[in-house]
Amino acid sequence: MPHSSGGGSHGGGSHGGGSHGGSGSSHRTSTSYFPGSVRYAYYHKGRIKYYYRDAEYTEQEKKSHLKERIGIGIFLAVIYLIFLVVCLAAFVHTPRKLGMNYTDTECRITDRAGILEAGDYEEIENVFEEFQDLTGITPALLLIKNSEWQGKYSTLENYAYECYVSTWDDEKHWLIVYSTDSDVNWEDWYWEGMQGDDTDGILTTRRTENFNKDFQDALLRGRGSFTDSFTGAFRSLTDVVMDKSFNFPTLFGVVFVIIHAGITFFSLFYGIKSEEDKARNSVKLEHNVQYMEDTCKYCGGLYIHGIHIECPHCGGQIEPLGQPIYVQNPDSLR
Repeated sequence: MPHSSGGGSHGGGSHGGGSHGGSGSSHRTSTSYFPGSVRYAYYHKGRIKYYYRDAEYTEQEKKSHLKERIGIGIFLAVIYLIFLVVCLAAFVHTPRKLGMNYTDTECRITDRAGILEAGDYEEIENVFEEFQDLTGITPALLLIKNSEWQGKYSTLENYAYECYVSTWDDEKHWLIVYSTDSDVNWEDWYWEGMQGDDTDGILTTRRTENFNKDFQDALLRGRGSFTDSFTGAFRSLTDVVMDKSFNFPTLFGVVFVIIHAGITFFSLFYGIKSEEDKARNSVKLEHNVQYMEDTCKYCGGLYIHGIHIECPHCGGQIEPLGQPIYVQNPDSLR
């Protein structure tokens, strides 16, 4: 359906138009005891870390966590790639001329307010035809008295919308409605643009906002006739409307996606290595036993005394003992 491309009034400024186009493991772990948990210790950077897990490690978990997370990695890669492609596609906008395969391609100029003089029609028609030849969009201008819509429609935008849908059944026109009371002392004028949806790729928000500003400023200056103000703004638009444009704010989106993806994948695969090391180096401990720690005489790393024959950090030989050294103190484990 058609939508506003913006407008303005003598008593106010111009306005814009409507809208255009962690870990993969499910197991619970904790540094504190919880009911049903299994107690473990593992070695990292010369230290011992104790934790509780809701289930014992399986042999598969001991070997690798890669398969558990590979699906997550593929899914995230696809999502990031889609966002990156969207951002890059939005960075460069190249307008394409609309096909002139619709029924009504007449550039209409209708003056029911008595504003235009004989030569004005030809001047406006010339800029309309130049615009149409370049874009494939058919422009139209409707000049009316304020009394035609005030008291019957809440806004000129609503009036312009009804004019569009009652005149054309396609989305390839651009209608400009100008309304006035023709007061010579202080003219109370309004204007509104209404564009078809198919024109959005050419009449982008940026382009229509520039046209709106040019036309509004020219009307407020009042240094020429209505025709001079209108054709001047229209020619300025026609000069650039089919040029490529660059949406530089989308570059921030590209940078954000790249940085966020880097952090996510680093965390994901660093987490894989950490989980693999943790599973492979974990030692199951009994709940009702308090184990004693000792220091390796070769590397100085801490280890649980009595359950190793080699240092878990450096591999140095540890004098074997017949059984773990412990004290019975279950309450200290909680």
